Amino acid sequence: MQLSTIKILGTVVSTLGLSDYEYIPLNTKLAAMSASDYMTDTDLNRLINQRDLDDVVAKMEIIGIATRKHARDFLKNPSGKRLVNHLIRNSTYMNSKSEDEDIVRLVAEAFGND
Repeated sequence: MQLSTIKILGTVVSTLGLSDYEYIPLNTKLAAMSASDYMTDTDLNRLINQRDLDDVVAKMEIIGIATRKHARDFLKNPSGKRLVNHLIRNSTYMNSKSEDEDIVRLVAEAFGND
């Protein structure tokens, strides 16, 4: 797992307006999730440690803050998209939406369709 992955996830959560929602399995706000949280949860640990995701993040060479461009590139990777979907589907955000809430639309509105 790259530390930059945590930075990117923070940017994704913030950009999507999900900061105040909680990741239900850990009862932790999405904006406050730390590397130890991602390692503690079995599902998140498995998703965040995908080799292809690690390679993509390493190639971004993030120094400092992850930008919207980094987040958009992260979401273009299938493993990155799966990780973000898992976070959203297992958060209190889904309790506030209907079961049909389209996560793809939410991401497209925030990051564009490219």
